[in-house]
Amino acid sequence: MFQTRAEYDTLKSYFAERVGIIVRAAEARQAVSKPVRILDIATGGNGFNPLFLKELSIKGIDYEFVISDITVEISTRLGDTDRNFRFVSGGGFMRGYHNIEKSLPESEMRRIIPVFADARNLKEELQDVYVNRGNGPEPVPLEKVLANQDYSFMLKGYDGTKRRVSFEDESFDIVTGVIPFGSTGCHIQEEVVNETVRVLEKGGSLIVEEDMITKLNYLERVSLLARKILENPAKAPELIKWAIRATQHAKKGYLGDLEARLNKVLSFQEAIEYTDTYKNREEDISQVIQFGDQRRNVVLVYRKE
Repeated sequence: MFQTRAEYDTLKSYFAERVGIIVRAAEARQAVSKPVRILDIATGGNGFNPLFLKELSIKGIDYEFVISDITVEISTRLGDTDRNFRFVSGGGFMRGYHNIEKSLPESEMRRIIPVFADARNLKEELQDVYVNRGNGPEPVPLEKVLANQDYSFMLKGYDGTKRRVSFEDESFDIVTGVIPFGSTGCHIQEEVVNETVRVLEKGGSLIVEEDMITKLNYLERVSLLARKILENPAKAPELIKWAIRATQHAKKGYLGDLEARLNKVLSFQEAIEYTDTYKNREEDISQVIQFGDQRRNVVLVYRKE
């Protein structure tokens, strides 16, 4: 994954900084909130969450960690009926949970609660979701998702199909993750920011990550699209649409918009960043960042006064 030892060391140092930010925020809240409630609003298949969760355990901090997938509403036509579904990037969510499961002892897993939630309206109970398996989103009723063995880990967050997690006002000490907006456009961003601020406790911290792509690898995008069309020719028009949309989002970037919105509603604390070339080979045509893209990864830290 890394070209040089220097790249590895730089990324290791950056991750250590990020872990320190979350741990300090949790330490500041444990005097007023036990357990410290942490919400990841956009859990993907990354390995960062296990790093800070292990550090919280070492520090003896009592916490509860709710992981939630990126979800936004998409209208689609199924047969002769228009219905609204929720988009869920299912594969990454599963990997994210299992990365935590592989890294933490079983006794710590009781603190991890996975749920599906719409980032624009966290209170709403979802009944229909899209699951993206790499060839574009496919609609699946929630009860079928929860009955699927691959998603059995989700049962921790549900009683039947009723969610066990509450997203009431000021119910989380820390909110972390990625502000989801890219699937349908930047207008989603303001709604998600407002909802994030709503669930954050006064004195709590928002620690949000954002990628700014500075140079796109068009060859990788064309190659991935061609491969997906060969695998499923009938879906060619849909695959092309998703590929174009992802490229448009990658070219525009939303970091400046996000900072401007957060500065209006929260108190800025600090920012750290890391610049690299993205080295993961993605199989999802709708993924905004692709192999070979040059990016700035920025972590913004805000406080709710």
